[in-house]
Amino acid sequence: MSLIIRIARSNWARVLVACGALLWLLWPTLSGWLGAVSNQSPAQTQTLVASTMSDMSGQPALVRVFQRDTQQGRVLQTVIDSLENGARLGNPQDFAVDAQEPGPVVEFMHYASGHLCAVLQSQRFACLDAQPAQFFEQTDSIKALLPTGLRSMAPQGRQWPGALRLQGQDGQSYYYNQQAAQLMPQSQALPKFAQESVHYTSSWQSFGLAPAAGEKAAPGASLSYLVSYRLKGGLGQMQYQPQIPLYRWTGIDMLNGYQPIGNGFALRTSDVAMPGLISASVAAPMLPRVNARLLASNASAALILYTPQTIGGDEGQILEIVDTASLAAIWSQPLARITQLAAAGQDLQAEGIRSGFYLRGGPALPLLLIDNKGAVQYDFVKGTGVEAGSGWLRQIGNWLSGLIDL
Repeated sequence: MSLIIRIARSNWARVLVACGALLWLLWPTLSGWLGAVSNQSPAQTQTLVASTMSDMSGQPALVRVFQRDTQQGRVLQTVIDSLENGARLGNPQDFAVDAQEPGPVVEFMHYASGHLCAVLQSQRFACLDAQPAQFFEQTDSIKALLPTGLRSMAPQGRQWPGALRLQGQDGQSYYYNQQAAQLMPQSQALPKFAQESVHYTSSWQSFGLAPAAGEKAAPGASLSYLVSYRLKGGLGQMQYQPQIPLYRWTGIDMLNGYQPIGNGFALRTSDVAMPGLISASVAAPMLPRVNARLLASNASAALILYTPQTIGGDEGQILEIVDTASLAAIWSQPLARITQLAAAGQDLQAEGIRSGFYLRGGPALPLLLIDNKGAVQYDFVKGTGVEAGSGWLRQIGNWLSGLIDL
């Protein structure tokens, strides 16, 4: 009996030593996480309002923004975690904002250079620096650009990549491109780009959904083609992406007013002369897609969601990756078969990073990170990730369970 007791005590001693060693190794991460939780009073409960991905020195990191409302006003907190090991990168940062300001709480801007910036409550602008893993605010320098004062700001959208739309206190709307060092009234942006792009030697590839002009869709549905554009512009230059309708090329009878672009398609002659447009090509399959959405794109691929036109019935929505080089679909899956994404429906959003695509439910809920060929890299729904620390803490729990089972 005494031998059994000594063996049991010996096994438990090894377990305690192993647990102690593991706790010592993980204490820097755990203490930071526990401290962040314990320091929040019930009145300061934080809500996840936005999330995105960023390439941090070659490694993907999850960037989240939490909101808490205090007696002093609304505070947005940025939190950055490594997807490689769940470690906290940098320190959480607080940004006070005016909750009464209309518009989205957080809008992320992913630049072609790889930089990530964020517009917070239409009032503050900050960019992420990978080395200290911190956001550095640039709001004051933007305010200094407008003599009458800054009222609000927002991303310009897909039409003007990398640019902000500033609203002055004088009611004037401005185009502002920080990387191109361009500031002007909004009405002057297109004429300015037309003037400067004549001398641009750099080009970039972009995707857009071109309306299928003249083709009929079912009631309540829209038809469009996925089009790859070669456009003038590069890093440090203005970039403009027009939305141009496509037409089926029917032959010589269209020569007056239309120009063929190949594969049975044509553009209006006036659209071919659009500033900065070099060429346009339709992605395969060259069929109109029903209610298509271009979710995201990067240098290697584009991610789209659409309903195919079918003869035998409705196949449901299709999630598809199109390669930028071949313009062919290299991965395609019915959305209903991807359980992590199916429930999101029309709330499904995505952003492109260099290594693939980050998919989320609405502006905040992390769902999946897939590579440029559709392979799952991180599954936040099942816990292979760091959403709210769940994946990291689950790994710790599994390790402890394995030690205790020894």
